[in-house]
Amino acid sequence: MVQDKIIPVYQKISFQQSNEEQRLIQDCKGKTFLQFNDVIGLPKKDGKSLPIFDYEKDIVHRLMQYRNLWILKATGLGVTELILRVMAWLCLCSNKYKGQRMDIVTGPRIQQAIELIDRMKSLFVDTYPGLFFETNMVTVILNGVKIQAFPSATLDTMRSYKDVCFVFVDEADFFPKAQQRQVRPNVERYRIKSNPYIVMVSTPNAPGGLFEQMDREPESKYHRMKLDYTYGLGKMYDPDFLEQEKKEEYFEREYNLKYLGKVGNVFRYEDIEQCLVLQQQQQDFTGSALTGQSLGVDPGFGGSAFGIVVTGYADGKIHIIEAEDHDRASYEEMLERCWHLYRKYNLKKIYVDASAVSFVRSLKIMLSERSDFEKVPKERWRYMKVQPINFATRHKEMLSYAKTVVEGRYLRIPRTPQTDKLVIAMKTAFETDGKLDKESTSYDDIFDAFRLSLLHYKARQEQQGDDNAS
Repeated sequence: MVQDKIIPVYQKISFQQSNEEQRLIQDCKGKTFLQFNDVIGLPKKDGKSLPIFDYEKDIVHRLMQYRNLWILKATGLGVTELILRVMAWLCLCSNKYKGQRMDIVTGPRIQQAIELIDRMKSLFVDTYPGLFFETNMVTVILNGVKIQAFPSATLDTMRSYKDVCFVFVDEADFFPKAQQRQVRPNVERYRIKSNPYIVMVSTPNAPGGLFEQMDREPESKYHRMKLDYTYGLGKMYDPDFLEQEKKEEYFEREYNLKYLGKVGNVFRYEDIEQCLVLQQQQQDFTGSALTGQSLGVDPGFGGSAFGIVVTGYADGKIHIIEAEDHDRASYEEMLERCWHLYRKYNLKKIYVDASAVSFVRSLKIMLSERSDFEKVPKERWRYMKVQPINFATRHKEMLSYAKTVVEGRYLRIPRTPQTDKLVIAMKTAFETDGKLDKESTSYDDIFDAFRLSLLHYKARQEQQGDDNAS
């Protein structure tokens, strides 16, 4: 008897939910995108309904025209919700995509995938409160179209699917570097199989990341759009709020489309700014006024950049003379570059990452030093002109000394295009337990070259301390 009463109740609920979904489909059938939003309800911010703004209409128009969009955008413009609404509209306005699937790629955590699917489901809550989705946390089905969200760490699981009609990649510039390299091969392969809509959206993150690489391509398969904060003035942004945001050090990245990476925790922003001087204000210390010239070299070939930093000492300050970051550098070119800098500045020391053994040997041969440096007692290494440095044992020491130099404002960096990468590296330098987090630090190669070059002044201080003690 109890069972007989329960079964009809469940059947009734299922029937009501099916009717609610059919009502949604019928209401949306044949509607334009703007009409669709009138049906399900407009986007809201702080509980207030907002219209579909002109820049949002332009995004939809260009997506329909070009199918593949790349959007670099300021934070808070509502682009993520807009794309979710476009996906829902395509599912519901006709039966064209029934039986196919749409994929969403999010950040590496499963929670991010869950949150986007929740946002998709919540589009219908106000107008269709009885609508129930019999799906899991990362999947929703609309009019027979399966929409599934994938954390970027599970990109490979997308490869086996077919009949993909839409791919949305959200905040890809913030994926871990290894996963950034996998995004395009996994997504763009569907162009041949099913020619889907592809939308890649992100706020800019670090220099050299996926979005800057795509930004620099002379020709692109994507129609590229850039939406800085000016698109949201008087729309998504309150002008008074934005004026306050302009005072924050993250403003240029979050709102003005600059590839700066996240704010680091090694140096204080104001300390770095105090170390910067206008080029015309800095004396030309390439002559006799400069002492203790030092070269830091972080070799990188193939996958990583080759970092070079030359420093010198004058007027109680350490001066940045050269700061270079070479992509896809050849061994011979970098060897010649180091030799040129050695002669130009009459360098006292060259500090090189000890893991680049062959490059250390080549430099030593050039400077007429023993190339079999491993056979020299390590206590004698400090007397070498080319000194290999083991990062595994000295990384904390070097990071700590760099902090001392910057916090004490003993550093001078000319404001020139040549020092931009070093300054960005310093502003984004992030440490965990005293160790540099290279995933979070922009231009980590030039930063390593910088802290290598500082070892000369640390050694001089220690030697002076020993002399005073004696």
